[in-house]
Amino acid sequence: MKEELAGIISGEQAQEAYLKDLQRSASVDMVSGLLNRAATEHYIKDRLHKMEQTDTCALFIVDLDDFKQVNDILGHPAGDQVIRQTAGMLSNIFCASDIVGRLGGDEFAVFLCGQITEELVREKAALICEKLQMALGDRETVNVTASVGAYLAEKGQEFEGLYQSADLALYKAKKAGKHQFYLKNQDKASKDGFRPANLITLGGLLEEMGCGVALLEMGDMPQVIYVSPSYCRIMGADFKTFPLPMPLQKLIHPDDLVMLEDALKEGLQSKTAVEHTHRITGNGGQSWYWWHIRANQVEYDNPNPVILVTAVDVTGFKEEELNQNERISKLRIALNQTSKQLWEVDLSTGKFHAYSRDGKYRALGWGEARFPDNLIQGGWIHPNSVSQVRAFAEELFNGREQGFGQFAVRSEEADYYNWVSVSYRTLYDEVGRAVRAVGVMEELPLDAFRHSRWPLEQFQLPGRLAADLIIRMRANLELDTVEALWAEGSNLGGRAQEFRCSQALQWEQQKIFCRDEQQEFSAYFDREELLRLYHSGRRWLYAEYRRVDGSGDVRWVRYVLYLTEDPDNGQVYLFAFLLRLDPDQQLEPAIGGQLHRDGVTRLFDRESVRQIAESLLAGGKGGNCAVAVLQVNGLPQKTVSGGLDPDWVRYDISAVLSLVLGGNCILGQYSADQTVIIFPSVAEKKDLRRNLEDAVAFLRRILTKEPGCESLRFLMGVHLTPASAGVYDDMVVRAASVCSSWWNAATDTVDFFQETEDSDWINLPEDVQEKQMIISRPLEAGAALSEREKDAALRCVTAMLTARTLDASLHGVLQNIGEYYRADRVYTLMLVENQNAVIMSFEWVRPGKRRIQQVVSGMRLERFPLLKRCLAERQPVFLRRREPIDLNGEAVQTHPWYFAALPLLQGQQVEGFLCVENIKEHGEDVGLFGTLVPLLLQQRERFHTEERSAATMEQLMSLPDLRAYSQAVYSITSEYYSSMGVVGLDIPGFADINSRFGFEYGSKMLWYVAKTLTDLFGTAMLFRTWESEFAVFYPNTTREVFVGRCGRLRSILQRRYPKQIRIGRAWAAGVFTGKRLAEEARAAMRRASAGYDGSVEPFPVRLEEYPSVEDAIRAGRFTVYYQPRIDMRTGTIAGAEALVRAVADDGSIIGPSGFIEFMEEGGSIRELDLYILEQALSQMEKWRAGGKGIIPVSVNLSRVTLAHPSTLASVLAIQSRYPLLPASALELEVTERSGEIETAEIRKLAEKFHACGLNISLDDFGSQYANFSLFTNVQFQTVKLDRSLIAELANNPMNRTFVQDLVQLCRTYGMICVAEGVETKAQASALLEMGCIYAQGFLYDRPLTADALEKKYLENGSCK
Repeated sequence: MKEELAGIISGEQAQEAYLKDLQRSASVDMVSGLLNRAATEHYIKDRLHKMEQTDTCALFIVDLDDFKQVNDILGHPAGDQVIRQTAGMLSNIFCASDIVGRLGGDEFAVFLCGQITEELVREKAALICEKLQMALGDRETVNVTASVGAYLAEKGQEFEGLYQSADLALYKAKKAGKHQFYLKNQDKASKDGFRPANLITLGGLLEEMGCGVALLEMGDMPQVIYVSPSYCRIMGADFKTFPLPMPLQKLIHPDDLVMLEDALKEGLQSKTAVEHTHRITGNGGQSWYWWHIRANQVEYDNPNPVILVTAVDVTGFKEEELNQNERISKLRIALNQTSKQLWEVDLSTGKFHAYSRDGKYRALGWGEARFPDNLIQGGWIHPNSVSQVRAFAEELFNGREQGFGQFAVRSEEADYYNWVSVSYRTLYDEVGRAVRAVGVMEELPLDAFRHSRWPLEQFQLPGRLAADLIIRMRANLELDTVEALWAEGSNLGGRAQEFRCSQALQWEQQKIFCRDEQQEFSAYFDREELLRLYHSGRRWLYAEYRRVDGSGDVRWVRYVLYLTEDPDNGQVYLFAFLLRLDPDQQLEPAIGGQLHRDGVTRLFDRESVRQIAESLLAGGKGGNCAVAVLQVNGLPQKTVSGGLDPDWVRYDISAVLSLVLGGNCILGQYSADQTVIIFPSVAEKKDLRRNLEDAVAFLRRILTKEPGCESLRFLMGVHLTPASAGVYDDMVVRAASVCSSWWNAATDTVDFFQETEDSDWINLPEDVQEKQMIISRPLEAGAALSEREKDAALRCVTAMLTARTLDASLHGVLQNIGEYYRADRVYTLMLVENQNAVIMSFEWVRPGKRRIQQVVSGMRLERFPLLKRCLAERQPVFLRRREPIDLNGEAVQTHPWYFAALPLLQGQQVEGFLCVENIKEHGEDVGLFGTLVPLLLQQRERFHTEERSAATMEQLMSLPDLRAYSQAVYSITSEYYSSMGVVGLDIPGFADINSRFGFEYGSKMLWYVAKTLTDLFGTAMLFRTWESEFAVFYPNTTREVFVGRCGRLRSILQRRYPKQIRIGRAWAAGVFTGKRLAEEARAAMRRASAGYDGSVEPFPVRLEEYPSVEDAIRAGRFTVYYQPRIDMRTGTIAGAEALVRAVADDGSIIGPSGFIEFMEEGGSIRELDLYILEQALSQMEKWRAGGKGIIPVSVNLSRVTLAHPSTLASVLAIQSRYPLLPASALELEVTERSGEIETAEIRKLAEKFHACGLNISLDDFGSQYANFSLFTNVQFQTVKLDRSLIAELANNPMNRTFVQDLVQLCRTYGMICVAEGVETKAQASALLEMGCIYAQGFLYDRPLTADALEKKYLENGSCK
């Protein structure tokens, strides 16, 4: 028992000591031991408030003379000792009841209150001057004295006015010669008509200026003939003893003197002001200061010119500049030891800069260019890397925090391409707007994908894999070491010895977004498990999962592992590859559904891959797509006696293909021996063929090392078609048919499906084109147009003028041409590869005819003699069939056939051709072509110019509307996305804004909002749902990244349009729907300024008029209401909740929804919370002192206040001012909607508060943000049930049961349960039956003023 009692006492003593330490840290100045500035001000205000009518008060401001010399000459420890001695002397001069504090630096304040006379004030001030005299130092003596300003006043003073008057008195004391005091009396000041501004003299201004002033005589030897007191002060000299005149050379650093004199002389000659930065001596020649001066000649009675010099000390800036230059030099030296090169992009202008090794801008092959267009147009980017570079640039301009990529870039020294790794980080301005991307680029080594020692690397991996690689690692599993590592654009090989292979695997496992996937693939990240798998015969492993990258975005990746032995020592090695599975972010919606994988190969099964393919091909708009089928012949059969396991072979084939084909395709299992591969986007047929042939060759080389695989044969059939015409079922059947046609091939084969084309002039042999066609030039090309030609030309011109894009314009013209001539096809062919080949840029076809864009594009010009003739002659060429042509015994054409080719001339250069195929009508109307061809060429320049000036507005203001939003929102679910953030934004009162400021202002405001949303979140899922309302979905990112972008959005918009925009957000991972998240974001947006009255200012409390919340409080813009907590059994008051209200300009009361969230986002809510706490405790003390008893009061703490590190100390400091109030009478409410603060953090904070005797309650429990983890993990004294639970209590049985269980839980664990929002007697009766006895709500009372609550409840003690 004694031990337990001793433990209790010891705990209480520790708690008491902890409280004292916190209180002391909150109010005591640590150097002097006196009250600090905040505490001094607080206690003086309290004394002023309690003054009697007959009382007077006096404030002394004490300032130490020449204190700076103590620190400069004797050092800061001596300065601290002077502060402590001064504090001791002041404490001895005044009584214990007087307030003595240190305001900061060498300034002190003393406050007296009571029957204070002028004689007493003079006596005390004189005593201070007498006692505060100190001589310090041994070799060099520094004398310290004190000057005192005092102000004597009557009741009714505010602290600020008191302080200003005493401070002005101090100024007059110092001006009179220091070591004096000056008394200012309120009565005398009013009689004398005291006006402070008139007392400020020119000498005083010169003394107190932050810059120095001097006069410089420019004779043969320039000399200083006048200096101001401030000039001497900032250079550490004594104004009284400063020798004049002073030769300039004695003040200026020798290295700077000549340049300064030359600059001053040049200024005299040109009669202009001169600015110069140089070093000047200070502290008696012991140090040098950097000064920046401005010099102007002035009129002065002197034979030599006189210059007025104003000087500013820029030593700190200059030293920082020198330090920065030194750091840059060190960085440059470090970079010179590597192959890395610095680059940056200005996000506002799009300008790209590459730095040379000397740190200067230089062309360096890439040079200064607009990123990335000039690099692409200049030929620096390989065509196969163009799409990746554009995607990389798009993410960069969208504000992505960091990124990387590997691209094929032309070498500076030679005309060939190298793989270059590029990475960057984004820099932001003070409001969070992305302004600059800074990064490094490094050429990948030539042996990045090969090494003669290893079975995998002796067969060169395709270089194009570099574009998709995120990580490549070689590690010794048995020694647990890493030998080579390339990760996210950086070569980390030099740091490989700093960590082990097992650590690297664990770090990567932690980046898997879904915990289920972390568990499913755990063996692939466990070194011991990998060794076990190798010894069991496994060589290849792979997985596909969602990964969180360095910027917090969630992306699909493909993880491929190869296990092998070192041929020299037999140790097991790991080769790990991590590839981007979805570089263009097209696959996430398709992969995210309910899909299944094959049990052997772990590829998507047949039905799942069909669903993915249909989803990808359904959105095809341009370019080509392809489906390939890999047929594996010669697979071994399963035998009871063992041998090669065919399932392992099939799995290894799938793993190898997953690696070598890269991340731009999806693989699926079509049958036991067939793998289907989907390419959503294909640049050129020849590149696809080469990639597939490389893949099959790599597969052959790898598997020939495995016993029993020598007899395997790989047949790959491919069907390539325009993406807009792609039908998966047809494509896969045709690709499989190619495999069937090569079934008996003796070697591995890759072949494409060939279709019979109905474009006759392409299929005809070249000699037939030459012999059987008549080529003629139209003599009527310049003739006047017929009426029908004019009508056709008018339709074409109308199509051009009404089109909003180049594509729409040219497609409209081609359609009108085709319909006029009743042609089969009309298209444009552009010359490429130095005019040796053609590509089809635009095509119109008659219904029922196939597109031939893919067939023609890439063909050599030599295949088309008529085009060669057209190019050579630069004139239109027309082909007419003389008679039907018979090929292989079949009639190709049975009616006259007419083809026209017209050159597209830009100046004298033929850029391409306009082709009209199989003209059936108006063949003689050739004049129309002469009119339209020049107009076609003008369209490209027209849209190029318009896009430069209007592209941004067009892109932003033509956002998808409410209809598009309604169609899309139901398809956004957790089946297709790993996580989702939603932002709702609107401009309330937009009509009023237009009427007050004009439609131009409103349009610019909408444009800026849309642009900011686009910059931060992109346009992929941005909708304009109403005139001034927007919704944006931001998928596959972490909560931290999403919240950070929302914070930057609010900061940027509030800077331009303060308090005119409402923003709400919601985020979820796991199970969610876009509709629910959008509703939550919209509800949060509306809560952001509920009660808005339609005026331009959505926040009726115009806080921007006040420098701080404290000023707004002092101006009476906030007040406190109290809502009683009622004991429903007796109807008596059991406590109250303190609620903040704002006071509008007209005196009306405004609820918290009109300003709380705004203040939370701005960071000023903490001052308001502490003010409410102070007011609540002060009111409780008044009730106690007035005999009304102690009424428990609860005060809300916002999430910002709760998370602030000094909140606990501040609460305890405020509470200590009311020692007669028990700690149990105060309750701090934590809302369930505590934003970004995690449950674990709230639990730690609650434990600290509990340790100090403070009670914590949970407010709004059961609201739409329900958090049962918070309820079950944090010890609360009180739980307040949200009004949403109480609303349907009487009529909803399920709701009733739920509330009853909550009440029982509270009773079981000793928590008080309070029901909020009780408005009916039926609700009260139901709650009492459940055992809940406390309630708040309109049934009992609305929030009341303190006086109203006192009159209604405390005078009678019960509810009326």
